[in-house]
Parts: sequence; C-alpha cells; structure tokens
Amino acid sequence: MLSRVAERIYWMARYIERAENSARLITVYNHLWLDLPNRVRLGWRPLIDIAGNQNLFGQQYKAINEHNIIEFLVNNMDNPASILCSLSQARENMRTIRDIVSTEAWESVNDLYFYAKENAKSGTSLTRMFEVLNELIKNCQGLTGLLAGTMSHDEAYEFVRLGRFLERADMSTRILDTGAVNILPYTGKEEYKIFINIHWMSVLKSLDAYHSFRRCIHPRVSGHGVVNYLLRDTDFPRTLMYCLDEMANCLQRLPNHAEIREQTTSLQRRIEEKEIDDLLEHNELHEFLDDLQIEIGSMHTSIANAWFVLDVTQVQTQ
Repeated sequence: MLSRVAERIYWMARYIERAENSARLITVYNHLWLDLPNRVRLGWRPLIDIAGNQNLFGQQYKAINEHNIIEFLVNNMDNPASILCSLSQARENMRTIRDIVSTEAWESVNDLYFYAKENAKSGTSLTRMFEVLNELIKNCQGLTGLLAGTMSHDEAYEFVRLGRFLERADMSTRILDTGAVNILPYTGKEEYKIFINIHWMSVLKSLDAYHSFRRCIHPRVSGHGVVNYLLRDTDFPRTLMYCLDEMANCLQRLPNHAEIREQTTSLQRRIEEKEIDDLLEHNELHEFLDDLQIEIGSMHTSIANAWFVLDVTQVQTQ
C-alpha cells in the first residue's frame, strides 16, 4: 500500500470520529445546563478547552458565549475540530481513495457532508440544534458501521481502525480532563454534592458510557468510579484502555510497528499502575491526563514516521 493512501485512510477515520465526538459533546453539554442547580453555572468555555483551540477561537471571536462557541464548533471551516470542517476533510480524503472504500461508503459520507453543510447554520439555533446534531451522530455511527461491513479487513482497514481509536482515545482523555477541572472548585462541599454527581454523569454521557457504567458499577456515580472506568475498563469501546487494546491489535497486522507497539504497552502500564485515589486526593488528575494526551500525540507522530512520511521533519498534526 502506498504511504499516501494509508495516510488518507487514517485521517478519513479520524475526521469521522472527530465529527461524531463534537456533535455528541455539544448535545450532552446542553442537557447538562438544564440539569444544573440555579446557583451553579459552568459557562461554555469548557467546550473550547476540550477541543484545544482556545487561541484560534480568541482570534476570531470577541465574546465567549453560547452562540459563538457552538458556531465555532459546528460550522467554522477554519476550526479543524468543527463538525463541518471534519466532515469536509473526511469526504476529501475518501474521495482520493475511492478504489479502497465501497461506493456505498462514498455515497454515505457525501450525503452526510451535504446534510451538515445545509443544516449547520440551523444547528446553532436551539430550536433545531438537537435534531441536527442527533442526525449527524446517527449518520457518523452508520458510516463507521458501513466501513466495517463493506471494506476488506486487510491492512487498509487496520489504518481505519488505528485512526478511529487514536482519535477516540484523545477525545476521551480531553473530556475526562475538562470534567475533572470543572469539578475541583466544588469538591468536598456538601451543598454541591448533587451537582457533582450530575456533572460526573454528564462526563459519562459525553462518551455514551452512562448505561454501560451503571451496568458494570452498581453503586451510584462517583468521581473515583468514573475516572477508573473511563481509564481502565477493557470492555467498553470508548475507554482509554479499550482504545489502546484495539490499537495494539491493529499494529500486530502492520509492518514496522515495534516502536509504536512499545509506546502503546508503556501507556497501558502507566494507566494500570497509577492509583486513582492518589490522583483525586492530591488534585493530580489534570497533570496525569495532560501527560496521557502528550503520549497520544507522540503516538501519532510515530505512526506518521513509520508509514506516512520519509522525512520526519515533515510530520504535522491536523
């Protein structure tokens, strides 16, 4: 397989996953606002923090408010994490590898992009927001299933899975990180106990993990339980450990994977050995998750070095 083809497949999968994650995140955050006590208001800034595009947002918008942040995350083409930009890039990458993916998959991503383009503006209006975003989530999930059901599960498909699970691992750590930072000012205050529980529930719902969490963890939602589950559970498809396991499985079927496989194993070992209680009690969770995100970024660089570019100085992120 040509390196440029592998890179296109990898980024196609990342952009599809990114669009779905962004749509889910906005939807859940809006529901969280409805559930919060009147005395507690988080503001919309955490959504920008999760996306990691604070500087870009500040360059384009003067006010940090609901309308500007949703517009930035839904249809701003200068924001590589926006839904419309992500779907545009997924479509462009798939267009160049039409001989690898099925006609049905191409038609699906094409239809999805044009639906997003036609409805992105209305997606920033509260009256239609949930309808549009839920439709985008459903169709992104359908596209993921279509790729799984219509592509040969050869090396090309391993790059689909590699891109998907790396993007998913990155988003899971960002959501958990931002959720933990928001909760710190209220920890230990009895009057905010209900709010804290609601907030941890929203972190789970952002990853569609709430029902699976309650099925596996019978006691009610708690910070320790949520952090432990989202980092270490090996059965739910959006936990960090599950994503790393799937990436390790992908790597076994690809050549020249030794360095990246070692990074994956090392990261899994760090997660298993870390004491969750210590992270929460000493307010070290933010620093730990920052380190994990740096490692995930380093894994992308290693993937690019191994398969996409000849000159390591050309490695870039998107």
